[in-house]
Amino acid sequence: MAHTNHKFKIFLNTSLVLVSTLLDKSAFFIINIFIARYLTKELFGEYSTALNYATFFSVLISVGINQTLVRSVNLEQHLEKEHFGNALFVKTVLAVIAYAAMIISLIIIFLTSDKYSLNTIYLILILGVVRFANEYLSVFFAFYDSKEKFALTSLFNFIFSIMLLTGTLTVIFLNGTYFHIALIRLFVVLLILISVIFCTLRNFKISFNKQYIRGFVIQSIPFAAHGILGNLRQRLSIIILSLITGTTSTGIYNNAFIFLQSLSVLPFNINRVLIPYLYKISYEDNRNKFQFTYDIFSKIFAISSVYFFLTFYLYAEPLITYFFSSKYEQSIPVLRILSFGIPFMFNFSITILIVLDKQIINTWINGISTIVNIACSVPLIIFFGVEGNAIALVITFFVSFILGIGYLWHTKTIMIKKSLYIYLKLIVISLFCIMLERICLRKMFFLTSAIIVSMSYGMLILLFFVRNEDFRIIKETFFTNKKTLPSKEQLF
Repeated sequence: MAHTNHKFKIFLNTSLVLVSTLLDKSAFFIINIFIARYLTKELFGEYSTALNYATFFSVLISVGINQTLVRSVNLEQHLEKEHFGNALFVKTVLAVIAYAAMIISLIIIFLTSDKYSLNTIYLILILGVVRFANEYLSVFFAFYDSKEKFALTSLFNFIFSIMLLTGTLTVIFLNGTYFHIALIRLFVVLLILISVIFCTLRNFKISFNKQYIRGFVIQSIPFAAHGILGNLRQRLSIIILSLITGTTSTGIYNNAFIFLQSLSVLPFNINRVLIPYLYKISYEDNRNKFQFTYDIFSKIFAISSVYFFLTFYLYAEPLITYFFSSKYEQSIPVLRILSFGIPFMFNFSITILIVLDKQIINTWINGISTIVNIACSVPLIIFFGVEGNAIALVITFFVSFILGIGYLWHTKTIMIKKSLYIYLKLIVISLFCIMLERICLRKMFFLTSAIIVSMSYGMLILLFFVRNEDFRIIKETFFTNKKTLPSKEQLF
């Protein structure tokens, strides 16, 4: 049997997932642009508030189920149908509890605050069903990922995105309301969910077994804490923002935050490919392989994230005004502030902690950063409004990043010295690019300026980072054992 080229397999799966995600997120980004331009600033604020509020509660039904499913299927492949069935059962129970909790919270807000109109509350209830269906759909996709069926997941996501984009544009063309936008979203997600269930039942067996459900739930607790705290960290402050300053502020914040949301899927989807692969490798027997993986991907994360930081920091004004129109010019400083959090958001140390089953450490990191976020967001929102919420999120990402690499350094699980040097070099390169734009390119058309800055950044990366080792890795990835291309059956 030919030796499997794992580097090429990982590259192929990663490329497939990233291309699919790029198409998927591009569609959602375009949808957000059309909705923001179509609705007034006030109505878009209500829509953004409703979507964020529904998302906040929907994530509570995940509580680590997807991550536990991927882990369990890879470690106990003979029990995959039981684990899959248990995951669906647990998520169904949690969905009922979470939706009931959302209704109760809305009743409390309606009785105690005048910040949410009745229409906003109705919209939350509709979008709540949408987001809960999305989370239920994610269980099936997590199972496909655990089986490395990334093409199937990508196909369904692509169809979903295209249908949603088409439906939204149809509503706008017919001069519908934001209720019609929410209802078309509900129709599409339910249709995709039914299709995925049908496809899954044709190809896989699902079995519920009470004997294993307790162990499955116990295993999900560390992942659950990680997911809940991560949700609190990114979503709760937006709800606080809407309750303190009103729903219009949420729309202003959303137009900047959506750039970070779109970027966050890049490290997330790389992890989708890497985690199932690394779960099958013993850390004790393959420390060099873990170190190699960390060195490569932390370098990729650092270089790409700093480039995105430069793009959003230097060109926040044209990005906001061209995409969302000048009526959202208040989003410009918010995007500039949020851009500082991008390098800390691309945090590969968390991936290493996950595959080493350091979920308790991850929970502590998320817990501390969540406390920091809440402690910072309330006073900063009171004094600085929307910008204050952006500052709080950047501080939160920074704390999480430092705690993650700090743990790896303290325990010597992974050597991080090389990655720290990378960040020091990137700081110098970033300062050069900012000075270049501010001094020499300020009066140019922004696309011309962006091209020059991008070329300068690329040349400096080639000069300071590309080594003979990188060419060796590329050679081994693409030109060793080409027979490792997966078949149609392996993909689907």
